Amino acid sequence: MKKNEEKTNVIRILEQNKINFKVYNYINSTAISGTEVADYLGEDYNIVFKTLVTIGKSGNHYVFLVPVNKELDLKKAAVVVEEKSIEMIKSKELLPLTGYIHGGCSPVGMKKYFPTVIISFVLLVICRLQRLFKYLIVDILHKDLTLSSRTLLWDSAIKIIKENKLIGIGVQKSKRMIELISAYHSHSHFLNVILQSGFLGISVYFGMIFSVFAKLKKYKENIIAQIIAFTLFVIFIMLLVDTFDITCNLMLLMALGYNIAYFVEEK
Repeated sequence: MKKNEEKTNVIRILEQNKINFKVYNYINSTAISGTEVADYLGEDYNIVFKTLVTIGKSGNHYVFLVPVNKELDLKKAAVVVEEKSIEMIKSKELLPLTGYIHGGCSPVGMKKYFPTVIISFVLLVICRLQRLFKYLIVDILHKDLTLSSRTLLWDSAIKIIKENKLIGIGVQKSKRMIELISAYHSHSHFLNVILQSGFLGISVYFGMIFSVFAKLKKYKENIIAQIIAFTLFVIFIMLLVDTFDITCNLMLLMALGYNIAYFVEEK
């Protein structure tokens, strides 16, 4: 970066931590919206994100990262952050709150630390976040960006999901699954849930997961709650890119988490 160019907070943080980066700008363009900026820079919409700052009913602020061609569902976002409702903050409030202006807001380097929500399943399976780490995956690890052909299965599954959005296709026999997506399963537990039970099913499933972690959060100082929460977190990360036959064990662990009060409270 040139010395005479103005530095933002995120640039200062990157420089302080000696992290290599490249600055892109669209000052000399007519680009206004996120999609126009992505077009000007020649980037895929799915790997260019807009930073949205919201305020909940409680008065707490939350940051959401959303692909530039997508919109934030405020009702669903409120459920994720355990608020009755949330709304976007006004543009004039952005600078004094975050230190960034509208159109140039970054989740890194804000004046205060705010909870930042980014759904890994969406970024990895839908938006293909791994493309941002091409150098690491291809040049260093000598792997391909399809993650051992997983993305090909995800594309096949997503195509079927688009035709059966609400309730999915149900549980299918192995032979039928091979006919549909060329494999026994989609190599993503969460994608499999959508494939089999639709968005109705995944909404119920995520509701169960959030309720379990909400219960565990109340006892975050307890070692049992910490172990259960950490174990569930690791399992869910693994299930992003694979499907393991651990449904019974997972449901049992979630049941223990939901009933954590029984184990830690005095009778």
